[in-house]
Amino acid sequence: MGLGTKNRLQQTAAACTDYLREEHRDKLGLVMEFIAEVEGAGGDIAQWNQFTDVRRSRTEMLERVETAFQKWLAGG
Repeated sequence: MGLGTKNRLQQTAAACTDYLREEHRDKLGLVMEFIAEVEGAGGDIAQWNQFTDVRRSRTEMLERVETAFQKWLAGG
């Protein structure tokens, strides 16, 4: 994996986790559980890539993260 790819994965993971922590401060424990579930036991930050699209739109990515989190909260 190239350095550029690794940096992009780290930026994606940071953007998603920071967004969730900021938007849902009142549910921080649940946010941490969701983050752990997305990354898996090994803490694989590449799993955050599932929320990106070809255009690498930050807005769309965060909307997808929010939708996934809300779905997860609802138990589905």
